[in-house]
Amino acid sequence: VRLSQAKAGSKVIISGVNDHQPAFLQFLRKKGLMPGAVITLIETDPFEKSLLLHLENSSENLFLSNEVASQIFIRFNDER
Repeated sequence: VRLSQAKAGSKVIISGVNDHQPAFLQFLRKKGLMPGAVITLIETDPFEKSLLLHLENSSENLFLSNEVASQIFIRFNDER
């Protein structure tokens, strides 16, 4: 499942990425969006489909474009 498909309120774990270009991986690393990171999807903008996320162990929320979110694979927090 891709992050762009998650619903608001979902708590998910990043399991991987589809895009392995160094610049993209560096972008994710700077944001703390690495495999194993636990995030909560706060909301999705209904017009542009950008996502507002909260990264566990962080005091800040961050926005991601739908384009970036569609490159991130997730699993739901209750899956093993």
